Amino acid sequence: SGGSFSEKNVILGARRLRIHDLDARADQPFFNADKSQVLVFNGAIFNYRKLREELRHLGHRFTTTSDTEVAMAAIGEWGPDAFSRFDGMFAIAHLDRRSGRLLVVRDRLGIKPLYYFQSPQLFLFASEVKPLLAHPDVPRALDRESLPEFVAFQNLMPPRTLFEGIRVLLPGHYFEMNAKEDSEPSVRNYWRMDSSTMNGRDAPGVEEALLTSLEQCWDADREVGIQLSGGVDSSLVTALSAEILGRRDIRTYSVIFDDSQVRYYAPRSEEAFIREVTERYNAHNESYLFSREEVRPAFAEAVWHLEAPLHGPSTCLYMLLAKALRGRVTVLIMGEGADDIFLGYFNDWEFSHDPRNLFKMFVGAEGISALFGSDGVDAALQGRLGLAADPRLRDMTPLQKATVITAETVLHGLLARHDRMFMSQSIEGRPPFCADTVVRSRFGLADEDVHGARGGKLAIKRLAERYFGEAFVYRKKISFSAPFGDWCSDPRWWRDYIDKLDLDFLASLMEPDLLRSRLALPEGQEKWSGQNLNLMFTLANLQLWHEIFIDSEDPLEEAAWQSALPTRIRDELPGA
Repeated sequence: SGGSFSEKNVILGARRLRIHDLDARADQPFFNADKSQVLVFNGAIFNYRKLREELRHLGHRFTTTSDTEVAMAAIGEWGPDAFSRFDGMFAIAHLDRRSGRLLVVRDRLGIKPLYYFQSPQLFLFASEVKPLLAHPDVPRALDRESLPEFVAFQNLMPPRTLFEGIRVLLPGHYFEMNAKEDSEPSVRNYWRMDSSTMNGRDAPGVEEALLTSLEQCWDADREVGIQLSGGVDSSLVTALSAEILGRRDIRTYSVIFDDSQVRYYAPRSEEAFIREVTERYNAHNESYLFSREEVRPAFAEAVWHLEAPLHGPSTCLYMLLAKALRGRVTVLIMGEGADDIFLGYFNDWEFSHDPRNLFKMFVGAEGISALFGSDGVDAALQGRLGLAADPRLRDMTPLQKATVITAETVLHGLLARHDRMFMSQSIEGRPPFCADTVVRSRFGLADEDVHGARGGKLAIKRLAERYFGEAFVYRKKISFSAPFGDWCSDPRWWRDYIDKLDLDFLASLMEPDLLRSRLALPEGQEKWSGQNLNLMFTLANLQLWHEIFIDSEDPLEEAAWQSALPTRIRDELPGA
């Protein structure tokens, strides 16, 4: 459902995915009783039932059972102070029509996206880039200064995007402006990870926090399932849902791989662990092994939905899973965030106060220097080193700093890809590990309860040990990652994207000799693994994004990604 509202200098529009209160009376734009306030809202306020009771005691009356109406009443009652009371995933715009005050806010960790474009005459914001590009005053151009960072890390720190002039609102921040006076929007933060807010006072235990968050994630008026990878985090979500929350008839959805076909990549499939979890808790599981015919065009289509080069090749698998589930499940609970917040990526890692130790480059320093010159690495690291040196981290331990840095860089990109792939098919992904209560519980832990000789994420693993054996919990981490070395090397999969690399185009952006030498390597393990593979995939990914969003006639149309496909893959599309 969708609609729009316009008044003098303000236009607000929304398309609502009905999850809480399926009645049309909760649709958006949403007005209060006397229509003096109007709100549009993407996401969910998980603690809305508690807030609604608090607001009732203050005299508010509610005509719907939606979290949208609670958000409206809360902002009307408390103004920007309401934002710190919300626990959830949200991007909200609220207009007070009497005063002209417009508030535009994003959730604490950036689970929900919010893009904006600003000029002296114009302030645009949206949950996607495409509506911004539809405006004639918004240029379609590459932000060249962002290239070293993107190539090094596969994603950009907020507020940057690859689009010139288009930014993302920082998580935990909001815009405030007076629409009647044409005032410039000011940006303020209502929450951030710092030594004062993350000092551990009154922090809940990890189990208590996770159960609170998980129970809220199950709260919906539509079908809810679990995205079960077989890893510790989503397996724990399944166990707690069944054992503690008493959920019955749990439905789980998984992606598996055919490891018998692996040539250049380590086995990826966790099918045996998925089976162990679902059998133990009598869950109904659907596992999907996607075919070459599905995966081939998915590279380009996923870039079109993400509006950025893919943050990892498995992004396209999220999209394919979402397509398979469209119309059958509306809310999908996921394990995203546990590794970032509890340092699960840092097994066999020696922490020190040197922040460079925390930044894992996808294309390493040697490659970045070859592509962008002697200043390339400094350009790639500039934002991250600035974050590491931020005074708000001064009193934190190296492990606490690592959580902040990972959450504000890596996690921001991972949450974006999950949201965009699933919302492209009208499915809302909910990450219980990213709740405010869970973040506070993490900062209430001593360092030795987060990371030690047995790796990171220790508090989560100890909780999981109650439900699964040691071998299950402490096995070598695989991560959900596609066998993209095999895909990129094989003409039956993605090789055509690599063969389509345009050295003349890339030479306009960087020095292409390193790529030229890697493409000339003989077929084999050296070419299709490690840094050589990462370089080829990243630049094919970048070129594909440029063809879709900068070079195409109209990036708002599906024809933009279809025309960017390699010829052989495009010819295989239905109706071609």
